[in-house]
Amino acid sequence: MGCFMQNNSETQKRFTEVDISDIIIDEEMEDTMSFTIKIEKPNDLQAVISRARNDTQKYNILYEGDNNRGSCSSHNFEGTYVVDGDFITIDVQKKPAYITKSRIEKEIRKYLSQGGT
Repeated sequence: MGCFMQNNSETQKRFTEVDISDIIIDEEMEDTMSFTIKIEKPNDLQAVISRARNDTQKYNILYEGDNNRGSCSSHNFEGTYVVDGDFITIDVQKKPAYITKSRIEKEIRKYLSQGGT
């Protein structure tokens, strides 16, 4: 399925037909870059935190945290987490505009489900 760009003849010369699957049409991008996720705490939280500490060092991401709360940041990402009972509340304060909230949430859930491995 395709769509045509119809602004002017110059645009039509550069963009004749665009495949819809190549365009991210995401209302989330109109929202602020910050959002909150509440996720069930993994059984092996200590192992996840230990792995996160190692992974962030590998990728030069600043990480500070323990089993109760923490934060991480890089040049284009900032987030914090707080553990409350059986849940972790993750606040993302900064993210790249081209990465959707749903993608970040999916990756966080995947990371937590892998435990310490």
